[in-house]
Amino acid sequence: ENTPDELKVALKKKESVGVKAFIIDVRSNPGGLLNETLQIADMFLNEGIITIQVDRNKNEDITKASSKTVTDLPIVILQDSLSASGSELFAAALQGNNRAIVIGETSFGKGTVNTVKKLSNGGALYVSTARYLSPTRQIIEKLGVKPDIEAKVSEDDITNRKDTVIIKAVEYLKSIL
Repeated sequence: ENTPDELKVALKKKESVGVKAFIIDVRSNPGGLLNETLQIADMFLNEGIITIQVDRNKNEDITKASSKTVTDLPIVILQDSLSASGSELFAAALQGNNRAIVIGETSFGKGTVNTVKKLSNGGALYVSTARYLSPTRQIIEKLGVKPDIEAKVSEDDITNRKDTVIIKAVEYLKSIL
C-alpha cells in the first residue's frame, strides 16, 4: 500500500542527484494491489491508457493516465517468466504507451481481474470477473507481455555472478543517452 509514495520519493531523490535513466526490475514479481499498480504506472505517463478491463459481456473499463508524471527520464523494465499480475500491467502500460522498453522474457500471463467474495465462515472466494488488456489491446492472459529485447540469465551467468539482462539494459540506455 505504501509503494506509490515510497517510489515517488525515491524517484525524486535519484533525479536530484543527476540520474539520467531508470531500470525498474520486476523479475519474479508476482504483482500486488491493483490500485497501487495503476498509481505507479500513472507516475510515468503524461497521457494514454494504463489498462483496459473487459468483462464477459464485453463491457470495458478503461483506466487512463492523469498527466501527473513524476519523471520523464528514460525507463527500461526488466521482467521474466515469473513476472505476473500487477508487474505485467505496469510493464504493458509503459510499453504500450512507448514510455519504456521491456527487456527479458515473456511474462507469466496472469491477466485476470479477481474479485474477492467474503464467506460467512471467515474464508474468501476469489472469482475471476474480467480480463486485462494492454493499452494496445493485447491480451495478457496466458500470453504474457512480450519483451522488446529478449534476454535471459543463464546458468553460467548465475555461476559467474553476471546478470546479462541488466547488462543489456545498461547497453541500451547508453545507446540512447
